[in-house]
Amino acid sequence: MPPQSKLEKNFLLIEARMAKAKDRIFTRQALEEIFESLREEGLVSVRNKADNFIQLLIGNKYLRAITINGPSDIQRYITGNVSDFEIALSIAFCTTISHVSALLVHGFSLNSSRKIFITQEQSEKRTKPTFLLQENVDSAFSKPQRPSNSVYTWKNNQIYLLKGKKSGNLGCIQKQYQNARIYVTDLEKTLLDITVRPGYAGGVGNVMKAYIEAKGIISVRKLYDYLKRMEFIYPYHQAIGFFLQYAGYTNKEIGLFRSLPKEIDFYLDYYNSEKFYNSDWRIYIPPQFAKLEI
Repeated sequence: MPPQSKLEKNFLLIEARMAKAKDRIFTRQALEEIFESLREEGLVSVRNKADNFIQLLIGNKYLRAITINGPSDIQRYITGNVSDFEIALSIAFCTTISHVSALLVHGFSLNSSRKIFITQEQSEKRTKPTFLLQENVDSAFSKPQRPSNSVYTWKNNQIYLLKGKKSGNLGCIQKQYQNARIYVTDLEKTLLDITVRPGYAGGVGNVMKAYIEAKGIISVRKLYDYLKRMEFIYPYHQAIGFFLQYAGYTNKEIGLFRSLPKEIDFYLDYYNSEKFYNSDWRIYIPPQFAKLEI
């Protein structure tokens, strides 16, 4: 039997050191950085390589190597039991569970989905002042919602990596879910996100259901403040106001959005061949929401 290397001799100590790490999912780079710190402490010899370190952890069943398939396959190394949401968040730096996935984290009663949505903020972009023209709005919402091109698969899940508008991680919180602390949008930011992209909530029917379930739980003032801070070009306040009114919120809560100008006809959803016009909010709505008493 060949003599043990210094790496092998110190494996139990190295394993104990790894167990103190908060992370349960590692990138190759993260493991290489851990290996270098162990070398500096004298726990591995100069002859040992990062590959030896990683293969030893895998061989002793401390780590498992997994592949997340996508536009470019991603390799991760995991220890212990990790949730699908944790795997999803490991795909890209500074991501947050969002949209319908965030609703599930917050305990909303939706049909289970094999789609997981994560959002990564885009960098700051300089934009020129935009003046909305009715014909441009009509054209944009006459087409289906544009899907994300960054879709990954893990087990039976489809993971959608979305690019969000720069907001300084507005509404991003940590929440316990499936034995892990994960980053997720709070309920107010989630409602705002699914109003903007109803397709990522499973459709406008799910958006309305979320507003109904959130009644008495959310701060409508916070929702209003989030909307103002996002500085959207489109008048999403008209959609939010309609959702709030249909869901039975108070006149005071609805009034926050009613006070904002309604200068253009807007749409509750994309690509509706059959739609009704609500003149109170100047918004086109699907037929299932046509009966709203004002």
